[in-house]
Amino acid sequence: MLRLLEASTGSYTEVRPARPGLLRVCAHAAEAVNGSDITGLRVLLTADVLARAGELGDLQVLTVLACADQSSARVAAFERAIDALGIRPPAALAASRDAQAAAGGPIDVHLTGHGVTVDSGQGGACRPRR
Repeated sequence: MLRLLEASTGSYTEVRPARPGLLRVCAHAAEAVNGSDITGLRVLLTADVLARAGELGDLQVLTVLACADQSSARVAAFERAIDALGIRPPAALAASRDAQAAAGGPIDVHLTGHGVTVDSGQGGACRPRR
């Protein structure tokens, strides 16, 4: 059983994938502040740890990176940082509104940083702790 702290309620919630055996995770990267994407990297690191934990529980995990700024410079900076930190790259990059389509189905877990909101109809949202 996989349980996460849900940001909206402050309580732990059991993760139940919509499709048995497949966990869809959306990592929402906040806009860069003063050129720093540390929060976005923390969200991606959390998604990577979640994916590895899910795989230990015999789940296939599909991670989508959702960010509003998809400029080639920002994507390249993310890719360099992901590689340098040993984080598994996301399977897809999409705008937040297109994350479900990029994941090929409903998102089971939304990972957000501070300042990022997720539509309540999109499932639970979890924030990495500072």
